[in-house]
Amino acid sequence: MFEFPFLDVREAIDVVDSEGNTFANETLDFVSWFYGTDLNVFGSNYVINDTESIETTENLGKRFKLIIDGDTDANYLDITGIRCIDTCGVDELLEVE
Repeated sequence: MFEFPFLDVREAIDVVDSEGNTFANETLDFVSWFYGTDLNVFGSNYVINDTESIETTENLGKRFKLIIDGDTDANYLDITGIRCIDTCGVDELLEVE
């Protein structure tokens, strides 16, 4: 398991392997990993995107945990940071004449 900080503004992170499988956030199973009955697969991930407590709590903040495993047919992961999903903080659109 690898853990990376991400410092740029991202609302989401998409993970897709070379076979076209997508992996949603929180697919990483910490309990099975800890007890040796690992249910995680190549691409399982966990995104912590806590920007409000980043200054007060060292263990939170913005982190990306990812499983890399050689026992798979997939040979790469495409990891894409999504800056904005909906309106990017714009509450209403203005009509221009």
